[in-house]
Amino acid sequence: WKVLPQGMANSPTICQIYVAACLDPLRRKFPDLYIIHYMDDLLLAA
Repeated sequence: WKVLPQGMANSPTICQIYVAACLDPLRRKFPDLYIIHYMDDLLLAA
């Protein structure tokens, strides 16, 4: 698991950047994985 810094609730843009960076290796490893990423919610489908 990746842990986001505290206080992300007050900065949605920074939260999006951190979550996107955490998901990048997963996207590269599983290119057919369908990921919906909205704020702090994730939906993974294969």
